[in-house]
Amino acid sequence: MDPFSILSSVFSATVSVLTWLDNLEQANATIQDLHRNILLIHNIIHPLNGRPSLPPSVVMCLLAIGEDLCSIQEHLMVLKSGKVSQTTILAFLFPSNVTSKLKSDNDLLMQRIQLLQTAVLTQPYTSPTPQEGIGLLDSVGNSSVRQFWSDIFRNEDAYVTREQFRVGLDTLSHLSEEDFDTLWLRLDEFGMGVVTPMTLDAFVGDRSKSLKDTVRGIQSYPIARLGSSNDGCKVLLWVDDNPGNNEGEVTFALKCNIQVYQFTSTAAVKDWLEQHPGKGAS
Repeated sequence: MDPFSILSSVFSATVSVLTWLDNLEQANATIQDLHRNILLIHNIIHPLNGRPSLPPSVVMCLLAIGEDLCSIQEHLMVLKSGKVSQTTILAFLFPSNVTSKLKSDNDLLMQRIQLLQTAVLTQPYTSPTPQEGIGLLDSVGNSSVRQFWSDIFRNEDAYVTREQFRVGLDTLSHLSEEDFDTLWLRLDEFGMGVVTPMTLDAFVGDRSKSLKDTVRGIQSYPIARLGSSNDGCKVLLWVDDNPGNNEGEVTFALKCNIQVYQFTSTAAVKDWLEQHPGKGAS
């Protein structure tokens, strides 16, 4: 995905979310703040289409905002429907007060706006030289992630595609296709098709951990545990980075004749729903 394709996708997402907000019957302060901030993003990025190039710092901001907008739209789906269905299955991941999640989304979006405005103003027309691009890794807290990105990719690369990341990762740790799919769904939660240094940094988490050890810890977890063959039984879709932590709760659900499907990422839930239409219906 080239920078202007990313720009176009994020611009379309702002239009989509603004439409959602305009059509909501609830217009509380949080919704109004969201509308104002997304409209601001819309107005900031619209002129960027006329530029000859987009610097990596701007592209990184766009990717982060794109993920935020996807999250916001999912929360809006839950807020609008008020129930779990195939299109709002992620409701089970969040507290019933979805508005509080939207407020958190808005707070994060405000931070993104500040970074985007800074990136746009400091590098208005020209692409940075490699030396200027070194700053892209300054905000990455984990040293092993910084080293990996600097060694395998260029310092000025704001993102890499799935194929590029797969090749680069093999120099660090070879994963089976199944385990790599699991890793990718963890990294690309909202289907942007790329991974960034910040995404990897968030994935590793603890600064004392190494990227290599974290990647090696990825193991594809069995997608489904069926509690009953009864087609009419209830279904629970459960997301947890470490499904093994939920053994007691899962056992209890199975005893209650509830089918339990466990996943290690929300992206895996979406992928599963696409392959099993109707399973997430309420």
